[in-house]
Amino acid sequence: MADPIFELGDRFGVTSPFGNWLKSTGSGPTTADGEDVAVTRVKGPDVICAGAVYEYRVVGFNRTDFVLGEMVSKVIWEYSIDGKKPTTIRPQAEGVIGKHEIRMKWHVPRSLRGSHVEMRAWFEGQSTPASSSAEILAYPFMFRKYRDKGRNEVNTAIADDMCYGEGVTRTNHFRYTTAEVEALGVAMQLTLSFSVQELWSQFRAMVASLFSIGELEPVALAMVARFQESSGREFSHPILTKSMMKHPSMIQFIKNVENGLQQELKESKGDPAKLLHPGTVGDSGRYGRPQFSTASDTIAGGLRICWNDTWSYEVRIERFDMVPGSGYLLKYRIVLFDHFGLNIEDLSQNPKFYALAGFRSWFALQHIHNFQPFIATAEVVNSVPVLL
Repeated sequence: MADPIFELGDRFGVTSPFGNWLKSTGSGPTTADGEDVAVTRVKGPDVICAGAVYEYRVVGFNRTDFVLGEMVSKVIWEYSIDGKKPTTIRPQAEGVIGKHEIRMKWHVPRSLRGSHVEMRAWFEGQSTPASSSAEILAYPFMFRKYRDKGRNEVNTAIADDMCYGEGVTRTNHFRYTTAEVEALGVAMQLTLSFSVQELWSQFRAMVASLFSIGELEPVALAMVARFQESSGREFSHPILTKSMMKHPSMIQFIKNVENGLQQELKESKGDPAKLLHPGTVGDSGRYGRPQFSTASDTIAGGLRICWNDTWSYEVRIERFDMVPGSGYLLKYRIVLFDHFGLNIEDLSQNPKFYALAGFRSWFALQHIHNFQPFIATAEVVNSVPVLL
């Protein structure tokens, strides 16, 4: 297996303020003339993650007139978390050919917790060790965030399909006036003449008879009930997640995500900290997104009424472990979000849906009768092997 450690250069070295004048108490290694040798500088990463392996180097001594090989085993290594009592480690270290340097690889404990770690190196009897500090990146952290749930595509306001109101009073979630809704056509004007009870009956009848069958039917009706509750609480259901997981679009999406994770880890030579991407992207890009809008999803499968097109998602890194003899294992979590609500284009640009009384009722309940839509969620937790 290839070396998982990447070269970090001089950017993160921390030099002891004592420099070449650093003295020891006389019990450490000495040169032929009897002068003590001391470590003056250590280099290491600026960010680390539990479970990964990182390289640290002694790159400075107070003098260079000594045999490096005789000093490698005499360096004492220890680390301290957030200034607390240090822990001594005994890593495998080696001298760097052609340089007065000693390098070692530290497998960070999976149980490591804290904000910062200081790695120290010195010889016995040295009064002040040299050190290198790094931030500890805690799990979970964001690998990819596609859009913000509940917001529009450019993240400037509530998404149109998450807006609701009574068609008159403008609020921060108001979107369409009664006049705009009536302008959709005669069929919508007829729908607006029905009572709220009649609208709910038409909506439920459409969901149960046309768009959901089998084990997804009670899920779809539970989503209708959540909408009628008008709480805005998020919705998830294990049967819905299970059905999504078997869909080709979802299978391909997970494959794309895992390929991306493996590629970035290989490029970083096994450093999970390089997977951190805290920003939000507005383009699903090479990963795509799960979509459930085929004919079989609409009628035979019942997925489309529950989850048409994924609006946003997050991919989070949960854990990273070295597996002896087989590389690494990366645990990740995907959280998917979709909006259970309609915007006006869902009707104006889809004549087949507009023709259905149930869809017009759904729209009227949301935008004229002030029932609040909600966000549906689904989660996937997997582990992917990584060979470097």
